[in-house]
Amino acid sequence: MNNEKYNILLAKWLENDISEDELIVLKQRKEFETYSKIAKYSSEFYVPGSNEKELYNQFLNKTRNEKKNKTKKISIGYWGASVAAAILLLFGVFQMKNSSVEEFTTMYGEQLTVFLPDSSEVLLNSNSKVSFSPKLWSKTRKVTLKGEAYFKVKKGEKFKVISNEGEISVLGTAFNVNSQLNFLEVKCYEGKVLVSRKGVEHILVKNQAIRQIKNEAYENWNIESFEPIWKNGEISFDNTPLKYVVNKIQDVFGVLIKTKNIDLERRFSGSFSNSDLTIALVAITDTMGFKYEVKEKEVLFYK
Repeated sequence: MNNEKYNILLAKWLENDISEDELIVLKQRKEFETYSKIAKYSSEFYVPGSNEKELYNQFLNKTRNEKKNKTKKISIGYWGASVAAAILLLFGVFQMKNSSVEEFTTMYGEQLTVFLPDSSEVLLNSNSKVSFSPKLWSKTRKVTLKGEAYFKVKKGEKFKVISNEGEISVLGTAFNVNSQLNFLEVKCYEGKVLVSRKGVEHILVKNQAIRQIKNEAYENWNIESFEPIWKNGEISFDNTPLKYVVNKIQDVFGVLIKTKNIDLERRFSGSFSNSDLTIALVAITDTMGFKYEVKEKEVLFYK
């Protein structure tokens, strides 16, 4: 079956004016599954002021402009407009489906406040990403996190933060999550949180923190601050392996850090401003007893 005949059958199907025999022929083409999705989803929404022929003309003009060779003029009937409108709706449908999940991302050195559908707040730290589904929010308050974020959750149904390194569940509280590869750190500033990682659960209350690196033993300690220090433009580490200190410096300042003869498992504690790379490098190297060199956007730590 040639394309012209296929388009005619497709138009008749869209107009609900197709026989059973014609429908059998139409279904033999693999494209029919795609157009079935168009019919299903396009019936669920309406675009005010839309005109099928106008949409088709816009689509055709765009196609003509993109082609370098001349094309033959064709006569457009209602069936042609219907097919073109269906093609345009296909893009709109999948765009709507993709928009059902909202995603927010920060670049190096950036912070971003995100308000969730229930007015809960998420403050994203540098080089991090959070996503959630507004449409499903009334059924399940769930966000997916990559990187670090501070959460202020409104009271209500259970609230979950999902990361590659673990899951945090709360009802209404304020807490910080730092999730990196083989690293999960959670600090509770208000209320109570449940931290679940690889089948092991821990409950944190106000001023408690927990961390697990790879499959090592959990580390627990108390915190004195009322909120993450990074909210106020500082970087802070509590007995953190140098490897993750390096990762955070890269996220905040947008540099590449290389090491030579440095033990990245050694622990570092300290804090410094996130606005001055030199101060940060001096604070780390002086404390750890090694040197550094900076060349454009690269930093070398060496003995």
